[in-house]
Amino acid sequence: MLIATLIGAAIGTAIEVGKQIYDGGNWNWDPSTWNYWEIGKGALIGAASGLAYGLGGIAGGIVRGSVKALTIAGKALTVSQSVGVLLGVAASTSFIAGFGGYALHTAGTPEDDFNFFKGISEGLGQSVKGLLSFGTGGMFGGAGVWKFGQKIPVGKQIVNAMYRGAARFAANYIPNYVIDGIF
Repeated sequence: MLIATLIGAAIGTAIEVGKQIYDGGNWNWDPSTWNYWEIGKGALIGAASGLAYGLGGIAGGIVRGSVKALTIAGKALTVSQSVGVLLGVAASTSFIAGFGGYALHTAGTPEDDFNFFKGISEGLGQSVKGLLSFGTGGMFGGAGVWKFGQKIPVGKQIVNAMYRGAARFAANYIPNYVIDGIF
C-alpha cells in the first residue's frame, strides 16, 4: 500500500510541477514563482489515488483468491465484507484528499476564499475518481497481473513496478481529466 501511495504522490507532484513549468506555453523554470500549495494538492490527490488503486488491487486479489480475506479484531471477514471495507477506505480517503486539496488550493490562491460546500463538492468529485482508481486496481489484482505473495527477483520487481506505474498513470489520468470537467 505504501508503494502505491508513494508512486501516486510522486506522479501527482510531477504532473503539477510539469503544469507549472509549462505555464500555458510560457515555460516557467523559476521554482521561486511556483505555487507550492498547488504542488502539495497534486501530491495529496495523487497519494489518495495511489492508495485507492492499491486497495483495489488487494480487493481484486481477495476476490481472485490469491490474497486472504481481511481479519479485523480477531474476526475473519467474508470476501464481500473485505472488499466493502477496502472500498469504504478508498472512497473516504479520496473524499478527504479532495476536501484537503481544495483547502490547499484556497490557501495558495489569495483571490479564492474557502467555501465549505465547495470543499464538499471537491471531496465528492475526488471520491468518484478514487472509485475509478479502486476499480482499475481491482481489475489488475483480480486478473492476476499483480503477483501477490510470490517471491520475484528484485530486478523484475522494479521493471514490473515501472510498467504498473505507467499503466496506473494512463488508467487514472485519462478518467481524471474527463471527470475534472464535470466537477
